[in-house]
Amino acid sequence: MNENEDRYNEWLLSRSKGGSHYYGDSIRKHMVVAGVLLLILMPLDRELLTFYLSFGVALVLFSVISAGLTNPESTLSIVVDLVISLTVFCVFEYLAIAGYVKSETFWDTVFLLRQAIAIVTLGSLYLATKTLRGMHYRSKSKRE
Repeated sequence: MNENEDRYNEWLLSRSKGGSHYYGDSIRKHMVVAGVLLLILMPLDRELLTFYLSFGVALVLFSVISAGLTNPESTLSIVVDLVISLTVFCVFEYLAIAGYVKSETFWDTVFLLRQAIAIVTLGSLYLATKTLRGMHYRSKSKRE
């Protein structure tokens, strides 16, 4: 076995004993789902079409690239996931509420897609925070 396999096996063992809180796989799935939902929303949301043309595509790319780079050995990758999730959640929850106030209905497709993106990124924000906490405690216990 090489060094990477040894580290991975050690990580699996610590995870099975409850010593680690790594949720990178779930974070990755949430971020990709949010990207897909955003791609679906872009052509439907005429009100913010210029926003999506400039920032929306970049947001999808950053989210998917960040998800692809997420790994249990990199605290930085989890921090980046957390920042992206926090930003996307705040933006799309604000847009969902603003859209609801304007349309005054829960059954507007644009509102529902904006809200779905906010909910999915709230999940990835929670998991990234929990992973970061686990990494912090793991590194703290190694120092002691």
